[in-house]
Amino acid sequence: MQILILCHNKDQAKFIQKGLSYENLGALHCEIPPDKKITLKHLSSDAFLILSRDPKADIPLVDDIRTQRKSATIILLAENYYENIESEAKQAGANLVFTRPFSFSDIAIQIKYLVYVTKRPAASKTLYAGPLELDAYKRVLLKSDKLIPLRNKEFSLLEFLMLNKTRVLTRTEIFESVWDRNG
Repeated sequence: MQILILCHNKDQAKFIQKGLSYENLGALHCEIPPDKKITLKHLSSDAFLILSRDPKADIPLVDDIRTQRKSATIILLAENYYENIESEAKQAGANLVFTRPFSFSDIAIQIKYLVYVTKRPAASKTLYAGPLELDAYKRVLLKSDKLIPLRNKEFSLLEFLMLNKTRVLTRTEIFESVWDRNG
């Protein structure tokens, strides 16, 4: 997954990059062009994080990215809040808007989810149980289209239970199937 951080301040971009690295997301950064136009060399990214001092002035950048990349994930990180920022940014094509203070874990979860939704392979192994949708290929759990983060053991246990939802399972079967296969 390629993430591009667009920012006016290189130090802030490095800070965001470091925060995302703690969430196991790699990112590159570059300065926001003065003309608010993004070049083709940047458009190979899956997600764009725009850290903006003046969100109203950077709305054309969101629009430019969305025009060129219909399926890209675009998140606006607004340093300053103003009324209607979310509606204006979403109208221009942003998927999400965060205002300060930012939580890197929240941003990372949303990036992973939005990129997953846009790149979801048609032939993935998906299991269903009520409102739960478990994609074994991507190792993602969704409940009513909302991402639910799971640890490896939790995911393995839920996958095993969903694969065997028509059977009564013993503790021994569960233990041997889930705990033994994950070491």
